Amino acid sequence: MSDEGSDAKSGGKTFIGNAPEHCQLFDVVHKLALLLKSELDDNEQFNSFLSKLNETRQKIQQTDLAALMPPKQRSKAKFMSIANLVRWPLKILEAQRQGNLKSKVSNEQFSKYFGWIMSYVDDLEVWHQQLVVVEHVKERIRKEGFSQALVESVDQEFLYSKATKASVTNFQGEVLDFLQEESCKLIPGEVLPLVTEVMESGFGSYKNIAGRGGQGITGNAVRIASIYGQEQSVEESTKNLESKSTVSLQDWVGKTIGETLQGMRRTFFKGTKIDSSLESALN
Repeated sequence: MSDEGSDAKSGGKTFIGNAPEHCQLFDVVHKLALLLKSELDDNEQFNSFLSKLNETRQKIQQTDLAALMPPKQRSKAKFMSIANLVRWPLKILEAQRQGNLKSKVSNEQFSKYFGWIMSYVDDLEVWHQQLVVVEHVKERIRKEGFSQALVESVDQEFLYSKATKASVTNFQGEVLDFLQEESCKLIPGEVLPLVTEVMESGFGSYKNIAGRGGQGITGNAVRIASIYGQEQSVEESTKNLESKSTVSLQDWVGKTIGETLQGMRRTFFKGTKIDSSLESALN
């Protein structure tokens, strides 16, 4: 199984050449991201939407509305993480509808910084539904594994999903074509993972730790602390750390620093979770 990168693809072909009883499968997460890329990368409306996100982020990141900033866009593997970009404006509209923004955002401010979202509402519905298709397939494979039986089940789900937008039904067809093509390589009754997320997560964690020199947050904080203030013995440092509870520290932060951006986000977006189930999104 590979993400079809040139090195992995070449290595897989070499291996299969020496062991023809095996086959090479496409990692479903990467393939679905490529299908989204094919669908949206040259879409003028989608690229205009991304530009608006960047523009809004730049306008409010240094203001008291910074907690409402759109997510930062990735330069690499963009289509593996676009769900947050598409759902951010939906959450903004829902937060406004519920009245979560009243105390901090005037009508004039909302219109100035977020009014543009309304011109993308129809497109956002389509993109959200396409993302729901992707996430539904990934979640089923994560839980059940990849098999011919699963592909048949997904085929039936798509058939009865009642999606009305042509671009969504066409996208469902592309996803199903991929699943059926890969399932033909399986032995009847065989169940495989078809995702490399766990392995890649492990690699990512290793890189993060290695990049920090193995110190992590605690190690770096101790280094910084050693530069400032009165020199303390190990015993004194231990006593000071143990005498301060997490609750007291949080209380001090709240009184001294004030509400954090994360805290404000929780307030603004409370109750705005976007339903991403296949049944709700496509029926």
